[in-house]
Amino acid sequence: ALPISCCPVQGDLLVGCRNQLVIFSLKHLIVNTELEVLDFERSLVMHINVTPLQVAFCAGFVSFVTEFEILTFKLLLGPEEVDDPESPTIKSINQHDEGKPLLSGSFSVHTFPET
Repeated sequence: ALPISCCPVQGDLLVGCRNQLVIFSLKHLIVNTELEVLDFERSLVMHINVTPLQVAFCAGFVSFVTEFEILTFKLLLGPEEVDDPESPTIKSINQHDEGKPLLSGSFSVHTFPET
């Protein structure tokens, strides 16, 4: 079973997959004047070196549990670091007191433009 977490603030979903964390944004679609539909749109894929056993997601904070670690970081908008100011990037990762990042190994992020 895939670990899933729903953000109680915004309704977005975080799904933990093998070597990936995927965020789906909650969208309100107005079909006509009498019908409004809720849908999810894939908005962010984070490639990680591990397979998460559990995930948690709230107000931009992402946490996941692996076999030996619990990792937490916050997603922030970083317009000075990317071409698209609406594209979320990982700007900061919690660090140990020694200044070493908690999240080690290769880590990459793919964003998907809104349609």
